[in-house]
Amino acid sequence: MKAIVALTGFEKECYFLPASGAESIPMMVNILMGWGIDYIILNFGNSEERAVHEKLMKEQYDNKIDLASKQMLLMDFHPDAEDLFSTIDFKKYVVKVREGITVKNSEYLIDNNYSRAILASNFLQEVNNGNVNFKNLDEETQENLNQFIQQMAALLK
Repeated sequence: MKAIVALTGFEKECYFLPASGAESIPMMVNILMGWGIDYIILNFGNSEERAVHEKLMKEQYDNKIDLASKQMLLMDFHPDAEDLFSTIDFKKYVVKVREGITVKNSEYLIDNNYSRAILASNFLQEVNNGNVNFKNLDEETQENLNQFIQQMAALLK
């Protein structure tokens, strides 16, 4: 997520706490609430994160969509963060393979036992070192990243 912020030139101050699994998100929300920290809950469209999104809607926001929409962002059409990238950009800049990818990027990672954390760290290094920039990315990826950043910006104060 830090790489996406850097790539798009997003300037609002924000930090990402990796939940390391959807099941830990409610606990992290409770901790942030207890500390009085402003936060946004970001969920992607996979079944686990969608279930957590619905659970938080019910338990934290009493199913009040207007209230929840001020702090919750569901990237419904993207199962995971790597699915924001076109398969072409994903294989070129993230997994660095030449083979064709015929499934969602997130499925490809699971099917081939890639470490999401290592790939994300390596990709962030490539972005920070200037080896990958927004202009390198194809139109599909640029549109997806811009859409994500616009939705996030609307929630940040």
